[in-house]
Amino acid sequence: MIAARLQTGQDYRVSLPPDAYPEDVRVIQNGLRADDREWFEAARLLLDPMDEMPASGIVADHPVQVPPERWVEYSELLGCYPGFGAGTLSRRDLFALARHSLTVRGSAWIDLLVASYAWGYGDNVLGPARLKRVLRGHNGTPAPDPSELQERLDTAVRLLEDQGSVAAYAYLRDGQPLAHWAAAFVTKFLYFAGHVADVNGDRPLILDKVLARRMRWFWRRRFSPQQAAIYERHWATYRWSTYRYQVYLTFLGVAAEQLAGTSPTRWSPDLVELILYQCDPSESINI
Repeated sequence: MIAARLQTGQDYRVSLPPDAYPEDVRVIQNGLRADDREWFEAARLLLDPMDEMPASGIVADHPVQVPPERWVEYSELLGCYPGFGAGTLSRRDLFALARHSLTVRGSAWIDLLVASYAWGYGDNVLGPARLKRVLRGHNGTPAPDPSELQERLDTAVRLLEDQGSVAAYAYLRDGQPLAHWAAAFVTKFLYFAGHVADVNGDRPLILDKVLARRMRWFWRRRFSPQQAAIYERHWATYRWSTYRYQVYLTFLGVAAEQLAGTSPTRWSPDLVELILYQCDPSESINI
């Protein structure tokens, strides 16, 4: 661990390894700029115009359009959520499923994996086919044994509880990867499981190609074009290394603390993530 002092003068513990790239340390140490903070506050008001809701409420209410006819094969699982019949699933719905999975453990984590695909793909027609690749195999890759899949998912959640988000991500990315399970959906599963599990340290967060583009933009505006080009490649792989995921968690955690100031319920790392997913700072802030 290294300690970083932000421009606000407040000390934070930054969960980066001792051999972190100096450029990554520099971005996190400097924190959000004044125009970054103004943009985040304006974007938050789009989600909470009365500025009355805690971060947890804004995040939980986040709905995704999920056409029920496209996911009819999984309607027995998803149909227990009232919004699904009307074509939506919220993060609150998946938090509830994760809570159930945590109680039952084992096979129930497969239900959360399925729901995270439905929620993550939304109305994208590719969703069901991509999920079938994971559960049933594809192009010569055999379908995973259900009991082995259950054990892998349960192990990942236990790693969340015992060692933390980075260890769980490393396990599913490198230790026991599941064929055709993209890193973006690994982080979605971990995010929903981590919301209800007793996570050791910072909770996992969703990282996908949209959020990676936002990170490239933040890094680009803090370095020369030559330096920025190197770091843009790190964010552009879409199979982010364990180290890069750790950098991401750290950056969003520090951003949330900086934005929250003396009102800790107003901001959370996953509210920062939600806003960055829905809004593009590059459209409002000049490099």
